Amino acid sequence: MSEVLPSNQEITELKVSYCKNLTNTTMINIGDNLRNIQALYLQRCTSIGDAGFMFLRNPEKALNNLSILSLSDCR
Repeated sequence: MSEVLPSNQEITELKVSYCKNLTNTTMINIGDNLRNIQALYLQRCTSIGDAGFMFLRNPEKALNNLSILSLSDCR
């Protein structure tokens, strides 16, 4: 997924389900590259840990447009 993100900075919604390959590193890439994301739906992405969501707390990398964050069945 990290190969796709830099060229798609205008993505406003991303839905990912049952993806064990979605990791902390992928989440950091989402935070770095999808600056205009408005909705992020992650269902049963069990390989993401706390570190993968730390970008949400970083004011320099804040996703100001994010209004929906769904973490259904994530750890």
